[in-house]
Amino acid sequence: MCIRDRLETIARFPAVIDEAAADLEPHQIATYTREFADRFNAFYRECPVLADDVDPAVRETRLALVAASKHTMANALSILGVAAPRSM
Repeated sequence: MCIRDRLETIARFPAVIDEAAADLEPHQIATYTREFADRFNAFYRECPVLADDVDPAVRETRLALVAASKHTMANALSILGVAAPRSM
């Protein structure tokens, strides 16, 4: 999964919240959160973040993407009333 796909998934989050609220369908947030986790897992598996052979600029971009993903996931879980684990 490339960086662009990851960014697009993160960028969709506000629209998912708006749509779930407008449609009175909170399960849309749960579905997005599960799909988000699946996609992040694929990204992390396919794109080494801290590997020694990764260009420093690419590493910084991937680290920023991981931080944005963490923030998005924490927000989604918070909306669902679920506490995010501090570590995995």
